[in-house]
Amino acid sequence: MKKFLFCFGLSAVVATCGFFAGCEWSKNNTSTSMNAGMGYDQPIINTTPINNAQSTSRSDIVEDYCSATATILIYRTTGETKTQISFGSGVAVYSGGYIVTNHHVISRVATDTTGTYSLSILYQENGESKEANAKLLWSDSAYDLAVIRTEYVNMPYVEMSDRWIDSTNPLRIAEPIWTLGSPSSIDLANTYTEGTIASTSKRHLYANGNIYEDLIQHNADIGNGSSGSGLFDKNGFLIGLNTAGLVDSISNNAVVTDRNGLYFAVPIYPVTKIINKIAYYEQDEDPTTNYSYPKVGINVYDSIYTSYTGSTQNTFVGKGLYVSGLIENGAAHNAGLTNDIAIIGMETTGLAENKYYKINNRNDFINTLIRFSSGDTVKFYYTDVTEDFNNGTNVQDINIVLG
Repeated sequence: MKKFLFCFGLSAVVATCGFFAGCEWSKNNTSTSMNAGMGYDQPIINTTPINNAQSTSRSDIVEDYCSATATILIYRTTGETKTQISFGSGVAVYSGGYIVTNHHVISRVATDTTGTYSLSILYQENGESKEANAKLLWSDSAYDLAVIRTEYVNMPYVEMSDRWIDSTNPLRIAEPIWTLGSPSSIDLANTYTEGTIASTSKRHLYANGNIYEDLIQHNADIGNGSSGSGLFDKNGFLIGLNTAGLVDSISNNAVVTDRNGLYFAVPIYPVTKIINKIAYYEQDEDPTTNYSYPKVGINVYDSIYTSYTGSTQNTFVGKGLYVSGLIENGAAHNAGLTNDIAIIGMETTGLAENKYYKINNRNDFINTLIRFSSGDTVKFYYTDVTEDFNNGTNVQDINIVLG
């Protein structure tokens, strides 16, 4: 039996074979309407998260959190036939029915330009399973994160905590964690599993042509359908979303079900930084606007991408984010930035106390970028890769007004 797990330097893990927990299935319904519309005229009652005080028992916390979890259903409509084709998990994180899940769970909706695909949620209210329409507000394939909003605006929600990216209370190896989601079947909604943090190294996963960086490795059992399910610390704070697991393969490359306790979650950090902005744009009475990152106008990749894809065209060894191209009339182009440089740092400008952010890879860059807004001036530090070989001895800087 061959395990598709390869170890590289810097404690990085790459999987060429794994499972993503958006489950594929099929169930036909006849419908003349793809979406009944979003009912946002209901007053919002739940304006504070579920109380997860440390004195509360684990059973009490989990029972309360069941009302904040959801099964995400993806539909395809052909003519008058509406077919349920896949599902995943999600958890409410903000007052007003805002739910976070994985991008790969809702990817069909995110890329749909014809209105073929739609989504809804299954949730529990007073012990009864109900379904509500939902719509996609924001997603990012690199983070494997997405935010949707359900018409059930009074869905209870949980409190998030960054304990991975920029935390004064970082996760520790062997620390207890637990999950709550819908593994394998929508009939298994609100399934609880527990385990521990398996490593404090930020793992990198290559699967289905995508690079996922800074993943949290744990050993709480998850399965197909668990994608987007909450990963919680012992005090009930949402710290990440389950996104993938590694599997074994037999000699004919058929995947078997033994998953060996190797599971990964994306950190919740990005959502903690932008959820209030996503909600603001969604509620600003202009249905054509959604939140988006401030724009720099560059094409980039990092050494992690180079190592895990084996690309012969895009080769970069070193720290930072390699800029391979500029978008014409974009923010970086207008500021005078050039190609073939590596961004190694970003710094706030115009504040009483400027702060420097070190950039080692793609996620460092995005994690810093989401702190800012369009129109902000940011100082970028970079090295000329061609002349300096990215060894940091020829550092230059440039101010860029974000688009």
